[in-house]
Amino acid sequence: MKKIGVLLSLVIILLLGMPAECMASEQKSLATEVQNLKGLIQKELEKEFGEIFQEDWELVDGSAEHTGILDCDNDTINCYKDGDKVLVLLYSGSGMSQYWYNEIYSVDSGTTWEEPVLLHGTSSRTDIYFVNDIMIMADGIGMFKIPNIKYKSDWTEEFKTIEINEITQIAELPVMSNGLIDVSFSDPDPEKNQITMQWYPLYEDTSDYLYKMTLNLTSLEKVSEDDRYGLQKMAKYYAETGFIYPDSSQEYLNEIELNAKYLKLMKVLKEPDGIKRELRCAINEIYARKGYDFADTDHEDYFAEKDWYKPIFGKQISEEELNVYEKANIDLLVKIEKEVEKADEAI
Repeated sequence: MKKIGVLLSLVIILLLGMPAECMASEQKSLATEVQNLKGLIQKELEKEFGEIFQEDWELVDGSAEHTGILDCDNDTINCYKDGDKVLVLLYSGSGMSQYWYNEIYSVDSGTTWEEPVLLHGTSSRTDIYFVNDIMIMADGIGMFKIPNIKYKSDWTEEFKTIEINEITQIAELPVMSNGLIDVSFSDPDPEKNQITMQWYPLYEDTSDYLYKMTLNLTSLEKVSEDDRYGLQKMAKYYAETGFIYPDSSQEYLNEIELNAKYLKLMKVLKEPDGIKRELRCAINEIYARKGYDFADTDHEDYFAEKDWYKPIFGKQISEEELNVYEKANIDLLVKIEKEVEKADEAI
């Protein structure tokens, strides 16, 4: 029989100036409450799934952050408490980067329990956060280009997916073509019923995020954002126009601005493959505007998705067909491309 670790989030109210005897009484009361709940959880799980406990199974208080992590671990039960509501997740199995948990919950402190349902996801690590009656989690980390953000405001419901268009657009940028995106949660605010999310390159420093948003969990609308690298602004424009640099055929690109942009991107992305791809696409979109035929090239699929691209069969572009802006911008982009190549070699 395996020893089962339990993570339990408990709400502890600390009263300033409480006398020592009252504090001791409160602690004793809390310990009794925890022990009673532990017994109710054990009784229900054994009723549903058989005898899986030994006498000394552990209950760990995780109330400080009121969060937990789904670990695909045969020896772990995750338990969360929010007022009278109790959620218990019992590991069922995993495979092919997916997991299954048996989920039971109670809305009366464990006196009665709902029938178990199966929670299924596509990730080996899933953070769960609670804000008032709302449960929010990320699913598919490391499996999808961007993780799914799921939530439920009623514990009797299944999780629903929240569409975050801002990060979806960022993921479509050419510069993001080779990387997966991770997400973390912070600052759950029960009073305002909101939470903050930060997206960043997978396996990289979470503090150096690509984009940050605070979301109201009642309206599911954006409260604020931090687009520190200007990626969302770029992504929105790219989604609307299909161009990286829409004016590169009629005005000079700013070398200082471009150098600053790609320096920032090198800093946050840590590797230059996506940057090199974007630069090459930016060069080729100058030719694509004139109908250059990219058939049987690495860029055929990329430009085929653009509504504005009208290829002319077999069309090649001579230097004489380029205007002064196009020639200068191609030279500038090639120059930056070479600098990125040098930086890549130096890594």
